[in-house]
Amino acid sequence: MEDGCDRPVGYVSRTLAPAERNYSVLEKEGLAVIFALKKFHQYLFDRKFTIYTDHKPLIGLFNENKCIPPMAAARIQRWALTLSAYEYKIVYKEGKKNSNADALSRPYR
Repeated sequence: MEDGCDRPVGYVSRTLAPAERNYSVLEKEGLAVIFALKKFHQYLFDRKFTIYTDHKPLIGLFNENKCIPPMAAARIQRWALTLSAYEYKIVYKEGKKNSNADALSRPYR
């Protein structure tokens, strides 16, 4: 936001399918982005938005100005194609500073 505060409009989560549990960490992080895009498509399509991630390799892969390597897995190429329909910026945000997402991904104690 312009004042530096996050104002989430919603949260979404799901469990991984058995086959998805075998994905690499990079693929699991990418899957989370694509899942969120599909869930919030009505709010995101045709608008500029920022994707925050604490997984640096995802930035190199899904950077809006970068081509996907031809040797990338087919699913990653499909995800890149899905992302190309949106106007987004992907930004690295340390887990410590990404408290909204980090708190939701940890078990309550």
